Amino acid sequence: MRYKVTAIMWVIAAHCLLSMILLKPQSEDDGVRRQFRTASSWGDGDRRWWQGKMATTRSDHPYLGARHPSGEAQMLVNPSVDRLKPSNPPRDETTTCPGSPGMHGIEGRGGAEVLSKVRRGITRFRESMTKRRRSRILCMVYTVHLSENVDNLRSIVDTWARQCDGFIAASNYTDHSAGSVDLLHRGNETYTAMWQKVRSTWAYAYEYRESYDFFHIAGDDVYVAVDNLRSYLDESKEVKRLEEGFLDVIANNTWFREPTDYKNSTLKYRYKKPSRPLFFGCTVMHLKTLKVNETYKYNLRTIWPAGGPGYTLNSAAVELFVQNID
Repeated sequence: MRYKVTAIMWVIAAHCLLSMILLKPQSEDDGVRRQFRTASSWGDGDRRWWQGKMATTRSDHPYLGARHPSGEAQMLVNPSVDRLKPSNPPRDETTTCPGSPGMHGIEGRGGAEVLSKVRRGITRFRESMTKRRRSRILCMVYTVHLSENVDNLRSIVDTWARQCDGFIAASNYTDHSAGSVDLLHRGNETYTAMWQKVRSTWAYAYEYRESYDFFHIAGDDVYVAVDNLRSYLDESKEVKRLEEGFLDVIANNTWFREPTDYKNSTLKYRYKKPSRPLFFGCTVMHLKTLKVNETYKYNLRTIWPAGGPGYTLNSAAVELFVQNID
């Protein structure tokens, strides 16, 4: 119970912090704005947020895309954050993150000091953002149209979603004010079919690969510090080295490559900017022993992204993944 209360306190604290520090939502790149300006001819009240049909000629999963309220599949939505409408819930400043210096509320004195430090850091970062590079980030979450999940999605819209350059919530219901679209996928809206929804989400993201540089995906119970993500992707030396061909501890480890490929692996995995597929996030490894017969068996090594905290792919990785998704 103590951990649950602590988590709730941090969610409240983070929300109030964002409500104090959020500047005007960052406008989308002019090229993206021009690309999605065309309005569709459908007669629903939000027709300006529908872009048209997907470019793919596939008509099976995971390429069915978003379903329009009219029932038509393979529809492209305009992922602009301009369509998001925050709910601006009331906040009692006497108990939650008081604005007066030296004061604190439910977050506690230590929490107030941490939030103050984070706030100063975000302010300094925004003031020092360089003009030589500003990556376009499409943020995506997978969710479902149930009461608890709707509340989660609304909290995301109220806090971090508008700091992305684009936002899509893969749901089973379309609500442009919350960024959600009815994204078709194989299976039911259950936990066991979550991979199928994620699979369809990445196939959908493929349609936007030329409009965004990075794609971040997470569940609807995750808080993303978009400023930190943007700072890492745009300013860190680590990302720059990877883009220029550096092989990190994972890419350069024989554990993740077949022995027969090892001698040529440096050439095989060395991509040059900007075409090198990159993954940023936490990975999970699974080792399974497969028995072929009574005398021969081998170890199957698999590695995949940890979806819980979310992970990021660049546009080259999205292209590589979706082209090999089957």
